Amino acid sequence: MRIKVLMIFLILFLIFMNFVSAIAVSGPYNENRDLEIAPRGNEEFDLILYNTEENDVKVKVEVVKGGEFVSLDEDEFLVIAGSQVLVPIKVRVPGDVSVAEMDVRIEFEPFENTLNEGMVQIVTGLSWDFKIKISGIFEKPEELPEIKPTKPTKFAEEINFAIVFFVIFIIILILAIFVVIWLIFKNRRQLRD
Repeated sequence: MRIKVLMIFLILFLIFMNFVSAIAVSGPYNENRDLEIAPRGNEEFDLILYNTEENDVKVKVEVVKGGEFVSLDEDEFLVIAGSQVLVPIKVRVPGDVSVAEMDVRIEFEPFENTLNEGMVQIVTGLSWDFKIKISGIFEKPEELPEIKPTKPTKFAEEINFAIVFFVIFIIILILAIFVVIWLIFKNRRQLRD
C-alpha cells in the first residue's frame, strides 16, 4: 500500500512540474568576436536578456570567469514575459596587466517564475562566453551588428514535445489508476452489502 501511495505522489509530482527554459542572451562580444582593449582601458556594453515564455522570470546573473576585469552593477533582473532587459557589463583593465587575454563567462540562472509560484519548476540556465584581448591599441567598433536571439533547435523542440507527451501519458495513467481504485472500492462495498 505504501508503494502505491508513493507512486501516486511521484506521478502527481511529475505532473505538476513546470519545465522552464525561458531565457536567451545576446550581446556584441561572444565566442566568435573578442573584446579588444588596451591596458588602463575601460569598456561598457550591454548584454540583452530575453524572456521568450509567457511568464515573468527573475534571473540571477554572475561573472564566474574573468571577474578580475569584468563587473556587474546588479546581479538580479526581473524579465517580463515576452520582453527584454539590458544587463550592463563593465570591463576595467588595469595598467599593470600581465596577461594577453582573459576568458570571461557570465552565467544566467532563472530562479523564480513569478506567475507560477505554486508549481515545482525545473529551470535551466545558460552562460555567455567571450574573450578579452589586451592590445597596445584599442579600436572600438563603430557599429555593432544587430543581434537576434537564437531560437530553439529542432532537437530542443523535439525534447519539449516528448516532455508534453510524457506528461499527458502520466495524466492518463493517473486517471486510469483512480478509476481502477474506485471500481475496487465500489465492488468491495457491493460485496459487503
